[in-house]
Amino acid sequence: MYDLAVIGGGSGGLAISRRSAYTYGKNVLLIEKSVLGGTCVNNGCIPKKMLYNMALLHSEVVHLYGKTGIKLAWDEFNQKRSKYIKFLNEMYMNRNQNDRITTVTGPAVIKNGLIEVNGQVYTASKTVLAMGSYPDVLDCEGREHLLTSDDFFRFDTVPDSVVIIGTGYIAIETAFVLQECNCKVTLIARGDSVLRSFDAMIQDRVKNTLLSKGIKILEKTTVLKIEKICTGIKLSIIKAGVHDTITASKGICAIGRLPNTESIHNDNIKFSESKFIITDKSFCTTDKDTFAIGDITTSDYMLTPVAIFSGRRLSDYLYGNSTGNIKGLIRSVPTVIFSHPPAGSVGLSESDCKRINGLSVQCEHSGYVGLSQDECVSDPVCIKEISLFHYNSIFTVYKNVYKFVYGSVTGLLYGVHVYGYECDEVLQGYSVLVRNHVTYTQMVDYFDVIGGSSYEVLSGIFE
Repeated sequence: MYDLAVIGGGSGGLAISRRSAYTYGKNVLLIEKSVLGGTCVNNGCIPKKMLYNMALLHSEVVHLYGKTGIKLAWDEFNQKRSKYIKFLNEMYMNRNQNDRITTVTGPAVIKNGLIEVNGQVYTASKTVLAMGSYPDVLDCEGREHLLTSDDFFRFDTVPDSVVIIGTGYIAIETAFVLQECNCKVTLIARGDSVLRSFDAMIQDRVKNTLLSKGIKILEKTTVLKIEKICTGIKLSIIKAGVHDTITASKGICAIGRLPNTESIHNDNIKFSESKFIITDKSFCTTDKDTFAIGDITTSDYMLTPVAIFSGRRLSDYLYGNSTGNIKGLIRSVPTVIFSHPPAGSVGLSESDCKRINGLSVQCEHSGYVGLSQDECVSDPVCIKEISLFHYNSIFTVYKNVYKFVYGSVTGLLYGVHVYGYECDEVLQGYSVLVRNHVTYTQMVDYFDVIGGSSYEVLSGIFE
């Protein structure tokens, strides 16, 4: 019997496996149905950022040399990307061996305390479920003709045209990359905005940039049917009550992700209506010796850093002296959309302020906000938005925009929202300030780094 069995070799599973084996000396079994690394390494963060960098480099070359028709070496890029991902897969396998983690490859079936893989039954004192998530596909006639983000990473060539259903992270990032590769892109949105979970400033900036690059957005549109045609696919849609059809070489569905929990057959484990595993504050399921972390527990934080954090803190709780309230530690999580230029947020948005206390908050006006539902502090909120040119960037057409949400009584910094080149790097520093409840006055009193966009924010703008 193992001390710990971890099912899922993605970000969360790898994190808790290594912490438990390397730091606490536990006998750990790690089961992964495919290759190690999970969505982030194989079908998410890593290949996505490589595509982002490729597209950014291409746009910079075009801008600097003033040339058009520069062709991307898509085949060569795919080969190099695959080589790097394979390197990561093997690195994790070698690291597991060095840490004396037993790694088993194959689909796991969990049934009432027993784990079966390829006909072999395993047992453990404690089990952690970390199977991640998979792309959801639109429920309509002809849905089998749609591709997902997983398929996009394996395109042999860049299609002439693509229809992307959805306007979240994956849809937006995919649209920008394909557009930069000279692909005609159309986004289909159920509502009238993009990136609905982000602050309105980011929604507006990213949407305007999409449109400026020639990406078409069909708002308040419903897909009724999808058909295969000789040139690709045809979508029957309804927009503002009017029926229409659109065609494209390929169609990508990017409407969200679902928890990968089909292999769980344990009557003691309870699920939400959305099929996520129900857990307490320490990520314990309704089966006392079974825990769950990562994408299978909630749709709120489907982020690699959260899965890694949860895995490490859970190991510390099980085998060390860490607090059991792990969920209480997951706050002020920074997140970035790798659009062109990128955008990111940490903490509360302006709409969050309205939702928490039900009061209207307008830019340059006051409302009320609390640190959380349980720690609600009356504090009139100030919204300050700054727009400036980032002179380090090759492009000067896009201004960097910073939006700060802070209390006018306490001065506490509740949220920071940024848009513009290199904002993904800048946001890390602001996330530390927000998480540690630094005040707005303290923030602008820090020394700044000259040459970056934060220099303009912290020194010149507020003087």
